Amino acid sequence: MPYPKLSDAPNIESAMSALVAAVAPRLNMIFASASARNAAVTAPVAGMRCWLIAEARMEVYDGTAWRRYITWSAGGTPQIDALTITGVGATLHARRDGDSTPRTSTAMVDDSVLTVPVVANAVYEVSAVLVFSGPAGGDFQEQLSVPSGAGYRLSMRGQDRNASATVGTVITDVQSAAQTWGTIGTQPMTCSISGILRTGASAGSVTLQWGQGASTSPGTVLERDSFITLVRRA
Repeated sequence: MPYPKLSDAPNIESAMSALVAAVAPRLNMIFASASARNAAVTAPVAGMRCWLIAEARMEVYDGTAWRRYITWSAGGTPQIDALTITGVGATLHARRDGDSTPRTSTAMVDDSVLTVPVVANAVYEVSAVLVFSGPAGGDFQEQLSVPSGAGYRLSMRGQDRNASATVGTVITDVQSAAQTWGTIGTQPMTCSISGILRTGASAGSVTLQWGQGASTSPGTVLERDSFITLVRRA
């Protein structure tokens, strides 16, 4: 760490500049946003860390690019992003901190939150609990999108689309790619998914896709605390 010596020519500006340049890479810097960081730090070095206020996340420079390290969600839950463990036993988790925007279409669209990355040629244990609500007859249709070449064996559990109260026929052991579950208004309903996923030669993401079973206003909502978890088993 550079510091002024008695033998140095007097130059406080040069001495402080050298000290700041040496200390900055070792500090957790704070910036208003990523763009503000990029404007201020034009020549980052490996190991630099910073907190971005607008993005609510910590990033670290790996020598090539700024990588997300920790994201602090709106619900106050820190999520480690860039620290990725992919070996056997790795746990991958995504959870909704808030309700989704209501959907009034039967189109199966990716959920913006419930998605996790997977590696090629691996086996994962899959578990998910989805909480949803919507108008009677609108229902909730879901499926998992997986990388090319991946296959799965899933068991699902929930009330069928003819549910008219908080009790009704329960569907179990559904092996189909997509399933529709009943909604009965503002009362939250749930379905659960469990099983095994085996990936092929392609890595990618496991993503929940969902929409309504029948297009009905005011729309179906995927509610907060819905989650998906994958644990690598092989």
